[in-house]
Amino acid sequence: FPYSHLSLDNLKYNQVIAKDNMNKIKAKMHNACLLKLSKKYKNAFLYQDEFANASLYYSYLKDEKEVQRGISFHTKGESLFPSVALASVIARYSFLKKMEKMSKEYKMDFPFGAGSKVDAFSKKFVQVFGLDELKKVAKTNFANYKRLIDTDEAS
Repeated sequence: FPYSHLSLDNLKYNQVIAKDNMNKIKAKMHNACLLKLSKKYKNAFLYQDEFANASLYYSYLKDEKEVQRGISFHTKGESLFPSVALASVIARYSFLKKMEKMSKEYKMDFPFGAGSKVDAFSKKFVQVFGLDELKKVAKTNFANYKRLIDTDEAS
């Protein structure tokens, strides 16, 4: 199964999310992967989960030098096309490996999700490594980070 994979580390994510929305970032990354695949596999059918309708998706790419066209967008695409389902599995696997790597690097078990467990972890992480280091491993636009900052400023 041929595939192309891109991901952003949290530090880079925090930089780009400050000026773009999540769907625009996803559109740019999907476009880069699909361009790479379509150059290697001519006349391939291109299916994508519809996180934005085609018009909005392409509007996100208006400043890109090269845009892949001819994509078939489908809501719940993973239930219709094995390639979309496999892309989801690859993305999840990549995420899990990154979480594992961070846990080893910092010698702390990084929790999944949100809520009080993540809040407690973030507070402990900042005590050990500092706020600047947290920005390398956490998404600063998420509510957990905002709660931590608000709590810190109130202290």
